[in-house]
Amino acid sequence: MNLGANDMMSLPAEAAWITNYQGIIDATHIKWPLAKIYISKPWTRNHDADAITVAGRIDTLIAANSGFCFAADDESGWLKGADNGAAMTLDGVHYSTAGDTEKINQMVTVLGY
Repeated sequence: MNLGANDMMSLPAEAAWITNYQGIIDATHIKWPLAKIYISKPWTRNHDADAITVAGRIDTLIAANSGFCFAADDESGWLKGADNGAAMTLDGVHYSTAGDTEKINQMVTVLGY
């Protein structure tokens, strides 16, 4: 799962955000009960503090669903990079071609391939 980057434009209250994200996790787990769910930590340009907040909320969700939810990549590292997302995004939010390629590389690493 890679959700939350657009939320950083107007971050919902923690309880509502966690409840809504948990609903998505629950629906996914009900439909595919044997699947492992990997959750990415999103990043959006000019919302570094919000990205840290969302990452903490994701850690909470992973801990609450530890039997089948796992941490994936953290975009605040590779997506932001040293250029504040200029190379990896089109607009500070959406992946560029280079960002698409790097996202694949990140997930390949997370999944152990």
